[in-house]
Amino acid sequence: MGSVPPATEGAQLDGAVASPALVEAQRVTSAAAEVGFDWPAVAPVRSKLDEELEELDQAIRDGERANIREELGDVLLTLVNLARHLDVDAEQSLAAATAKFSRRLAAVDRALARRGTALTEASMTQMQAAWEQAKLEEVECSSG
Repeated sequence: MGSVPPATEGAQLDGAVASPALVEAQRVTSAAAEVGFDWPAVAPVRSKLDEELEELDQAIRDGERANIREELGDVLLTLVNLARHLDVDAEQSLAAATAKFSRRLAAVDRALARRGTALTEASMTQMQAAWEQAKLEEVECSSG
């Protein structure tokens, strides 16, 4: 009996759906924390985020696509760790931010349409002004 060939390794998991990367990052970092591989508090995680952002900035300056992808992944993973330390579900937080972005983008589209400008034809200045107005209106609606 030899070793299991790679093609059949894990065959008991055939048909299993892989977790989205954000969910998997939460699971893996939580598991690491459970065995003690974790930062002791929020501050060092926040410092690590600064370090990872600096590395991403350098990769962007270098223009090396593979390195940019790697460093961006490190930033995202560090953000997941930060969320965990802040007792925030990263998936829910990102879903809420995405929904907010979608609402505001739709408001920008409607505002520009009222002025007779298609979103695809608007200047960045027009879009930014409409975006700021959408943010203002959202705050007024939630507080009023």
